[in-house]
Amino acid sequence: MDALELGVGLKKKYGIKLSADAAETKRHFSSVQALAALVNDHRTAGAAP
Repeated sequence: MDALELGVGLKKKYGIKLSADAAETKRHFSSVQALAALVNDHRTAGAAP
């Protein structure tokens, strides 16, 4: 699995849109822990009233 497949999966499952050129995207893909934090933050923000 490569970063492109992960990005597509994140968009499909969680609605997370990432820019391939953004420095922030590179930070998110720097580790599994960073990706998990991205998903958790996105899910928490979506659950807020």
